[in-house]
Amino acid sequence: MFNENSRVEVMLKLENNRLQEEILQIKMRAKEEIQRADKEAKEKVDTASRKLSLEMKKSQEKLKLEHEEYRADILKRAQEQNGDALRQMKENLIRERNREIEEIIEKLGDETHQTEKQLMAQYEKKAHQLTLKHKEELTEYQTSGQQWGEKYRGMVETRDLLEEKVKSLTARLSDM
Repeated sequence: MFNENSRVEVMLKLENNRLQEEILQIKMRAKEEIQRADKEAKEKVDTASRKLSLEMKKSQEKLKLEHEEYRADILKRAQEQNGDALRQMKENLIRERNREIEEIIEKLGDETHQTEKQLMAQYEKKAHQLTLKHKEELTEYQTSGQQWGEKYRGMVETRDLLEEKVKSLTARLSDM
């Protein structure tokens, strides 16, 4: 009977040692996986942040360039229109009386004002579209960042659960 109890105790000790070794291996694998996931998440967040900053800078530069080009185009058109209007006015002054001159000036004023309104409306529409586009892109990057943050928090929770399971198994082994 004594030999049998000794043998059972030796077997229990061997099983206990094997379980403790298995727990240590699980802990090590969990720790390595968490470290790898942390590193990967940080790298992805950093990359997304750099990409967002670069794209925002490019978008701002592009918008500024487009604004300058649009402004130059408006000035060029206005100068062309003004040149045409002056030539036309000179020709009309020679041929027509004061009444005809007033009608032409009124007509040119209305056309210039209408063209200016149309150009400004086009400019405002394009600026608004670009603003909406950049807001959508920003929202997408923010959503992406939040998703990575949630994934990271999920991994941390998983790590915490694994650590609790390991502690529980360790406690059970200690109680045996």
